[in-house]
Amino acid sequence: MAELGRIEHGPAHVLLRTLPARSVDMVYADPPFFTQREWKAAGGGFSDVWRWDEAAERRLSALGSRCPARADLLQAIVVRAPALAYLLALEEIVDAAHRTLRPTGTFWLHIDDTAGAYARVLVDHVFGSDRAWGSLTWRRSTGSVPARRFARCHDGIHAWVRTGAALSRLASPAGEDCGRPMEIDGVRGWRLEAFAVDALTSGSTERLGWPTQKPEALLRKVVALGSRRGDVVLDPCCGSGTTLAAARDLGRRWIGFDASAAAVEIARGRLAATEGRQGELFGEAADG
Repeated sequence: MAELGRIEHGPAHVLLRTLPARSVDMVYADPPFFTQREWKAAGGGFSDVWRWDEAAERRLSALGSRCPARADLLQAIVVRAPALAYLLALEEIVDAAHRTLRPTGTFWLHIDDTAGAYARVLVDHVFGSDRAWGSLTWRRSTGSVPARRFARCHDGIHAWVRTGAALSRLASPAGEDCGRPMEIDGVRGWRLEAFAVDALTSGSTERLGWPTQKPEALLRKVVALGSRRGDVVLDPCCGSGTTLAAARDLGRRWIGFDASAAAVEIARGRLAATEGRQGELFGEAADG
């Protein structure tokens, strides 16, 4: 198999438009969450602070021309201007990602509950609410919690299919244990309803100094569910490159984009350091 390995620096929605339409098998997007904070760590960071400004005005005007119904929807579901600015930026990524997916492709959105409800409505509008495959709940921390408090320690990873053809392709790796039966475009399969506990501890040797880095164990599960050996897996907000490393280990081809030059440098170093590992690890899962 000829390996495809590509990491580029720049805005995700712009770089996504450079790819041929219907050329990608799986998109896993882990964008900013609308936390309204600056994220920093030893290896670099990024801003997740959103304001209503000229860039947001331009995005709204462009969306109003391209898809008036979606522009109206986003303005209707949010009451705060910063949240609308965030959703307009996210819409550009989701819409461009949708264009790249093959009919058998899947789109995965990793998000928390800060703006997760808004984001899911947005993706439903792009893909169609009847194309939602299901969700994986990830418990990102295993630490103890005081008895009188609830822990804020989970994210949601939600999946949509491009067409029903993807559902039959997902049926084999997902299996009956993932959830209830479902049907999309006349194709029967199983809804994704799963839970994962894969913490990245402060002392983990995986840590590369990126503030929102995810554990490889989690991304191996996601990539194994959403793709097969030889598929093209794309991460438009790749950060430290965890998705790309998981894809390589599982025998997939991979593409990563990030708006942060520091993230791209970390990801490139990580993939260069693991060159030659593809197919050596997790061989059973790679056949999924």
